[in-house]
Amino acid sequence: MNRILKVLTSLGRGPVNSIRHMAVLCGWPYETTRRWIGKLGSLDMKRSFAQWVLRRWADDQEYVVVAVDPTYLKGFEEGILVACLVVQDGRAVPLYWERFSWSQMDKEREGLYSRNTFQRNFVLRLKELVYPRKLVLIADREFGRRSFLKFLKKKGIYWVIRHPKHSWPPPCGEGIAAHNAKQPSEPYLLSFRLPSEEMNPVFLYLKRMTIEETFRDAKTGFLLTRLIGRVKREDVKRGLIFLVFAALAFTMAVAQELRDSPDKDFLLSLSLPLTKGLRGLIKRGYYSTTYLGRLCLTLMGGAVPDITLTAPRTCNEIRMTWGF
Repeated sequence: MNRILKVLTSLGRGPVNSIRHMAVLCGWPYETTRRWIGKLGSLDMKRSFAQWVLRRWADDQEYVVVAVDPTYLKGFEEGILVACLVVQDGRAVPLYWERFSWSQMDKEREGLYSRNTFQRNFVLRLKELVYPRKLVLIADREFGRRSFLKFLKKKGIYWVIRHPKHSWPPPCGEGIAAHNAKQPSEPYLLSFRLPSEEMNPVFLYLKRMTIEETFRDAKTGFLLTRLIGRVKREDVKRGLIFLVFAALAFTMAVAQELRDSPDKDFLLSLSLPLTKGLRGLIKRGYYSTTYLGRLCLTLMGGAVPDITLTAPRTCNEIRMTWGF
């Protein structure tokens, strides 16, 4: 835990654009840093991380809403299929991910078959991770195939998926056309099957957009593309991707505690000047993941937050306290 926290802290003090830069910030030898990062991207580590995310944001929930979307890195042939937990407000929280290469799949198998198999296996792993909670999947048109919807229904998975025009109406579940005020002639065709009538499929689909903000934070705030672009070893690439998504989730937890827990007593306290940027965030009642969360990582040093993080606020400063 201390090593992971130290690396997350180094990411906060960045932007970190290479493993060598990270090693300097952590005070470790380069080879030690590289070998250790290479151990982080295992399936067991990702499962442990997913369980932490679920305990932190969905511990008492009967069902979880998960947005699934691929992200592509500039200059890379491969992409990352990412599942993010949709929370009440703010960005979607990284939950689980897998790298893929469509061209490699096309070489090994028939293209469409391999994509179907990959997406189905990914969703089944998600269902296993969130159990015993019910899974509500939100996805875009590339998941809107008739066979995929039938597969979801058979496996007991709920969904809100944008449907392609050429295969409308959906073969199972319900369908709705949601009109955008700016483009009323081009409605969103949504297929859905939900565990409760109180759940609004249009609102849930719009929450899918929060995963795009998470992708932007990973690429711009934590320089994901540049980090893995300088690495040849596959295990180290997997470890760096794990670190960036873990840093995103951790900063989201930090920002949420800063907002929601105003007055707890802890052993360590740090104060920040209330800059113009922070003042604007407070006025809007919304904390930016990359701005405030990374600022917290910058100041944490070696503190281990095994209790919670809080933020009493005065008119002149934000005060952050850690218990450990």
